[in-house]
Amino acid sequence: APAIVKGWLDKVLQPGVAYTFVDDEHGNHRPAGLLTEKVALVFNTSNGPCAGDDGLLETTWKEKVFRICGIDRVSCKNFGGVGNSDNAERNGWLSEVKLSVSKHFPKG
Repeated sequence: APAIVKGWLDKVLQPGVAYTFVDDEHGNHRPAGLLTEKVALVFNTSNGPCAGDDGLLETTWKEKVFRICGIDRVSCKNFGGVGNSDNAERNGWLSEVKLSVSKHFPKG
């Protein structure tokens, strides 16, 4: 991850806040999630085109970030070609984001 993202993660998802360590049956320290939300949404932007495969991005967020915090449902979306996009395309992306947020976090 870029340093600015890594720094943000280190400050926000701290031990004792987002996760703690517990001993398993073999005496090994394992992370145990402390977050109560069970869904995380990640929206990534890049200037380069999307290859159509967000697998690495999704695996990183799921396995290396949110799972240790107790969140198993992670949805990732990469919006590529941002630097060359026009207003119509960006508005379409914003509509996708709004739809995803309302789907995963319905008002109620």
